[in-house]
Amino acid sequence: MKKTSFYLYQLIILCFYIAGFVYLTRQSFMPYHSEILGLSWQQLDASLQILILAGIRGFGGFLICIASALMFLLYIPFKTQQFWAKIAVALIIFLTLTVLIGVVVSVKIQTAAHPPFIPLLVLLFFWAVATVLSFIKSVK
Repeated sequence: MKKTSFYLYQLIILCFYIAGFVYLTRQSFMPYHSEILGLSWQQLDASLQILILAGIRGFGGFLICIASALMFLLYIPFKTQQFWAKIAVALIIFLTLTVLIGVVVSVKIQTAAHPPFIPLLVLLFFWAVATVLSFIKSVK
């Protein structure tokens, strides 16, 4: 059970890395950003493009930082069964996902855009399973 939680957490962290690199390397906004604004990237003023890209890339960098910190926690204190690490990993992932889900829900409610809602719910499900499994005592 501990290995399953470890691998599920790894999968979530890998998704954070992938999303982080996608956003960090963007040259324009995402398709759902265009849906929100009702404008294409080329229709935006150059100064607005700079501002939007800074936010997008900052978000990507944030995800990479979170993923890196989680990977450290997962491979050293979590793997050695330190109780505080179980709490820290679960809490950091939960807070990150709930903030992201909150933002996506807000966008979905207020606009006709289609931000990535389902993948976040899948990751939240993986988090729930991993967290429960990480706290279950191993039966010998």
